[in-house]
Amino acid sequence: MDLGRPISIEATLNDLVHGPAAPLYRALREAAEIEPRVAEAAAEIRRHARDRLVVIAGRARPAGGRFELEAQIVAWAFLALVREALAHGTDTEGGLTRGIAGVIHQAVTAVHS
Repeated sequence: MDLGRPISIEATLNDLVHGPAAPLYRALREAAEIEPRVAEAAAEIRRHARDRLVVIAGRARPAGGRFELEAQIVAWAFLALVREALAHGTDTEGGLTRGIAGVIHQAVTAVHS
């Protein structure tokens, strides 16, 4: 996924929210609310995903300048938005994933001089 390109973010989000693994992600979320061991495993998966997203966000940023949001916050926001999109599962028109992609792209590329 290239966080510098909204279309790449949107494609990844569409795969997560609508792809073949989406029901598994939803089931994991529901199971984590009931079973503490599943919640621990899900938290570890989120930590790993966040760490990978921090690296991806760092690579997507243009050189120079000071960023409004740190890569850790961008990663957290991405994961939080994906969790919400998965929880609702009602993005038939693709507007939600397109909107999330736009938010993440802006967060990654917005530079304060």
